[in-house]
Parts: sequence; structure tokens; C-alpha cells
Amino acid sequence: MDRPAGQPLAVTGHDISLAGLSFIHDRPLAPRKVAVTFHFDDGTCDSVLTLLKWCRFRRDGLYQSGGQFLRVIVLPDPVVSGQC
Repeated sequence: MDRPAGQPLAVTGHDISLAGLSFIHDRPLAPRKVAVTFHFDDGTCDSVLTLLKWCRFRRDGLYQSGGQFLRVIVLPDPVVSGQC
């Protein structure tokens, strides 16, 4: 079973589809698998194990990564803000 490791990182979503997503962040990411958590307006959230396929350094000094959704997961601890 895949276990979360490391600290949560807030990112800015860029593109999303049924198969995956891309997002912008301020530092490179080493892991190939990440837990992406979506926070919804009703106070609930869902986390999806995502396989990162690429990471690019952008001209504005930020990074953009993209990956493929693998499966919904349940995280053992509240994520980022502790709301879920």
C-alpha cells in the first residue's frame, strides 16, 4: 500500500480531465506518486493517488507538473488545513 510521506504542498491547478491534471508549484517535486486532495465547497474532500508523468521549469520561475489519476485513496490524517 502506498503511504503518504513528506509535507503537504499547496499548488495551483492548471488543467484537469477525467484522466489526470496539471498544476503549478514553487519547487521541484521528487516523488513520482503524489496524493492530490480536492477540497469542495460543502466542506468535504477526496484524495486521489496520482502518478506524475512530467515536470517542467517555467520562464516565470515556477514549476508545472502533470500526472495521471490512479485511484481514490483515504489519507490517515487530515490534509493541509485539517478540514477533511
